[in-house]
Amino acid sequence: MEYEDWTTKNCLKAILPENVEFSGFEQCGHIIHLNLREKLLPFRFVIGRILLDKIQRTRTVINKLDSLTHDYRIMDVELLAGDADYATEVTENGIRYKLDYSKVFWNSRLITVHSKTVEQFDGNSVVFDVFCGIGPFILPAVKLKNVIKAYGNDLNPAAIDFLKQNAKLNKISEDKIEGFVLNGAEFIQKIIPEKIYFHCKELKKEKLTNLVFHVVMNLPGYSAEHLPYFCGFLSKFEEIRNLFENNSFSILVHCHFFVKGHDDVPMSWYDKEAKKIVCEKMGMEDVEIKVSSLN
Repeated sequence: MEYEDWTTKNCLKAILPENVEFSGFEQCGHIIHLNLREKLLPFRFVIGRILLDKIQRTRTVINKLDSLTHDYRIMDVELLAGDADYATEVTENGIRYKLDYSKVFWNSRLITVHSKTVEQFDGNSVVFDVFCGIGPFILPAVKLKNVIKAYGNDLNPAAIDFLKQNAKLNKISEDKIEGFVLNGAEFIQKIIPEKIYFHCKELKKEKLTNLVFHVVMNLPGYSAEHLPYFCGFLSKFEEIRNLFENNSFSILVHCHFFVKGHDDVPMSWYDKEAKKIVCEKMGMEDVEIKVSSLN
C-alpha cells in the first residue's frame, strides 16, 4: 500500500505516539488553521505535510502560536506546510468574506454566535458593532435582516478596509454601512450617542415606534470592561429622553464575555456570576439579564 492510499486519519495515527491524539483543524478556503496542543508540537511539520497532501483544496497549513494579545486581534502563526499565502475567502450563512489571516481576525467556529445574535435583528433595528472585525455581525444584519443602518468599529484599520470590501462583494449599498477606526471606549461614548440622537430625530419626524438600537460587543476577554462607558452616555441628549421613557425606542447591549468556573459548578452559578460582573461594571445593585445559550 502506497502513501497515496492511506487516509488522513491513518497517516496521523501512524506518526503520533499511542497516548497522543490529533486535535482537529479549521479550514478557511485554501488555508488549514491548527491550534496544536503542546504534546503535538514536536510533530507539527509532519502533521502539516500530511494535511497539505490529503485535504482537498489545501495550499497553506498554519498553526496558531499564542493567544490574541495584539491590539488588532491578529494571530501570530507559524507556517507548517505549503505557501505563505494568508489571503482567502470564506462563506458564512450565504455572506462572502475576503480576509487575510496575517492582517485581521477570523474564526469560523463562531458561526453560532454570529447567527443567533443576528437573528435578533429586524427591519426596525439599528446595529452598532464595537469590535466589528471584517463584519460577521454587520454584513448579515444588513443583507439578511434589512436593518435600518449598521455601524462598525475596529481599532484595526485593515479590518475596516475588509469590511468595506466585503460590503461591495455582497452588493450592499454604501449608505447602509458606516465604518470607524476608534478604540471601543470612544466609539461607545461619542459615535453611538450621536447616531442614536440622529435616528431618534428621524423617528420623531416620521412618527415611528419600536426602534431598537443593538450594540454588539463580541470581544469576550474585554467586552465587560467596556460596560462602564455606557453609564450616562446619552446624558447630553436630554431632548430624546421622552422618546425613551415612552418606549419609542430601546437599547439592547449584546455583551459577550467569559465567566470562569470549575467543571463541577451548575449552570445557574455562571448566570449569577455573569449578573454579578455586570452589576459591578455598571455600578448597580441589581440588573435584569436575559440569559441565552449560544452553543
